[in-house]
Amino acid sequence: MKALQTLPALLLLLSSSRAVAVDVIDWSLASSVYDSQTGDLPSVHFQTVQSPFEDSHSATLRSSIAHAAYDFSWTADEASFASQFDHHIESLRGTTTSSGYIRFTPGVDSVLSIDASWSYDFHPAELSSADLSLLFGDVESDTVLFVRQLSGGTFGLGAPSGTLAVSRHFDLLALRTYLVDYSVVQRFWDPPAAGHAGEATGHVRFQVTPLPEPAALGLLLAGAILLHRRPVLPRRQRETPARRTNHARGGTWSFVYFSTCFVPETRLPRRTFHWPM
Repeated sequence: MKALQTLPALLLLLSSSRAVAVDVIDWSLASSVYDSQTGDLPSVHFQTVQSPFEDSHSATLRSSIAHAAYDFSWTADEASFASQFDHHIESLRGTTTSSGYIRFTPGVDSVLSIDASWSYDFHPAELSSADLSLLFGDVESDTVLFVRQLSGGTFGLGAPSGTLAVSRHFDLLALRTYLVDYSVVQRFWDPPAAGHAGEATGHVRFQVTPLPEPAALGLLLAGAILLHRRPVLPRRQRETPARRTNHARGGTWSFVYFSTCFVPETRLPRRTFHWPM
């Protein structure tokens, strides 16, 4: 029972000793509407880094609008970045776009989880397209670790409506700087007929969560073993060989508990990346 009582305290001590804050270095968040016939390009930007960050902006040109809302926060060694987009294009040969990048440095070895989606619905009589682009890179080595570009729409004989989506997970090394870059676009390639419009909604979300250290994993394993141990039976019931075997097995489990409490701290091996020529 004593071990079970001290287990939460040990886990709390381990987590507090390793908590190093995620460092968000900079970001640029933009939305724009572009008229390829006139060259008009109204745009809006956010560049001031703060936590929490909850705000929105819209770029408009006549009946077309590119709207984006943001909900960012980070504390200790975790971070969450959520961007939501809502676009409308009408009476315009051109594009609506929301794009941006975020550079950050995790304080401990972590996992990056990215989820992006872009759903579009164009008038079927118009030549249109929707695009979702996502890039993840290592800033220090100037290396692109992942890039994905998806397109849909009637341009290229596709359907006028659909959804583009990306979902990935990546390992992050402590104290190394990374970048996430994204863009969502909808486009009319020709001047649309009156009343013909396009709608697109979507999001880009990513989270940074720390990898459990070996010592913490050992304590969790030990706690699970202790919780599932058989109770010590009365002496009379322990006289049979089968009972003696169970008792011996319980002793072995106790040894596992003590050995896993002192697993030395390790880090993920460093990787060597090469920029493609």
